[in-house]
Amino acid sequence: MLNSTSYTHGAIQYDDLLRDFKEHTERLKITTARLRQDIEATRTLAIKENEEFPVIEREKNGMYTRQLDRHECTAHILIEKKIQLQQSIAKMRHNIAQNQQDLEAVRQALAPKELEKREMIQERAQQVELLVEKKNQLYNRIRQKQQEQNKVIKTETDNALLTELELQTFRHALQLEIVNTYEALRFEFKCISKQAPEKIYHVALTITDTDVYTVIECQPDSVLPRVLKELDVLNQDRELFNFIKKLRKIFQQSANA
Repeated sequence: MLNSTSYTHGAIQYDDLLRDFKEHTERLKITTARLRQDIEATRTLAIKENEEFPVIEREKNGMYTRQLDRHECTAHILIEKKIQLQQSIAKMRHNIAQNQQDLEAVRQALAPKELEKREMIQERAQQVELLVEKKNQLYNRIRQKQQEQNKVIKTETDNALLTELELQTFRHALQLEIVNTYEALRFEFKCISKQAPEKIYHVALTITDTDVYTVIECQPDSVLPRVLKELDVLNQDRELFNFIKKLRKIFQQSANA
């Protein structure tokens, strides 16, 4: 009974092992077939690449050769242009140096004339300044003279404001007669002396080119110093009627002394 059971169990194990062996063998065949296919494909690809490799290399070499020739041609052209440019620069530098030498020669030739011209301009500027200064001085003198003349005109105008009636009254009160001669203006007074009322006392004045009053006659001549003193006042204030009143007073003091 035991032997039969052991045999049966051993048969089952054998069958299992046989089945596993067959499966393993089948998988090994499949793997081997795949390996053969891969090897064949690899061999075919290698042969094809070996056949195409020389053609690709030749094309690459030709392309590299053409590119190299092109680069060499471009480099040669650039070198020629560089040489031409260097020659042009050298020529330009030579021309610039020559122009600078010519310019320096012209400057040296013109230096004396330029200095002379500057000195002449400076001298003329000084002359112009002197002329302007003289012009200003002359203008100031003319302006001052005009102011003085305006002052004289104003004084004379103020004196001329006396009406004819006032002048007649003045003449009557002072017993004055004004005689305008060719050479002078003569002032004649009466009623000076109580002993001789008809006796005439007079002073003759003239005016110079500088508008200065001058006495050319005085009667009596004993009062001339006092008259000349009042004349100085007249030439300062230009008050002629005040001077006339002072003359009458001087004559009265002299006659009644």
